[in-house]
Amino acid sequence: MSTRRISAFLVFLLLVTLMKEAKPVLGGKGGGKFSKLSNRVKELEESMEELGECKEACSMISELKERLTAVEGEIEELKKEPPTNPPTNPPPLAPECEGYKVLDSADRKNTYGMGNAACDNNMEEAWYRFTGAAGSKMPESSPNKNMCGTHAPGWLNGQHPSVAEGKVSRQVCFNWNSNSCNWQANIEVLNCDSFFIYKLVKPPACQLRYCGSD
Repeated sequence: MSTRRISAFLVFLLLVTLMKEAKPVLGGKGGGKFSKLSNRVKELEESMEELGECKEACSMISELKERLTAVEGEIEELKKEPPTNPPTNPPPLAPECEGYKVLDSADRKNTYGMGNAACDNNMEEAWYRFTGAAGSKMPESSPNKNMCGTHAPGWLNGQHPSVAEGKVSRQVCFNWNSNSCNWQANIEVLNCDSFFIYKLVKPPACQLRYCGSD
């Protein structure tokens, strides 16, 4: 056998060895050996071309190169980190959501009777929050008269705003004399995300009082 044939035979044996090494790489289990194996396949192809023996062996090499290229593409895709959306910070709350007064007496709630018939005529115009035994917000429907610890209970004639709406103007109605809106007061309402606050004013008469509810 000529030296050329012997060299070709040895190169062919090397090809068979490389095909065995390629199995775990092509199966996705040898990613760390990919670059080294790919370089050896390239060197083998060049050796076969120099020997002029690029027949069946070169066909096997071409097939191996194509499969290795496909694996390389899959590896590169796996390396890419999935896109992540930047965290969205909630809009800052209005300063009024920290500097408010509290209305928390149980006799202010819409389920409480007339009691001592209190009046809010001494109320300072300011931002207030209903909390504790008084409930968490103003009712959006009229309580019966002689409730909320007074004669004419006050309720919010409209819906509470969302956070996005910011401060809104609303009307408070006071129920008396078979008229759920016998007296009115104009206030502001603000949604502080987890609670509401109200810029309340003195009612137009006595005995009128702002009500709380759950």
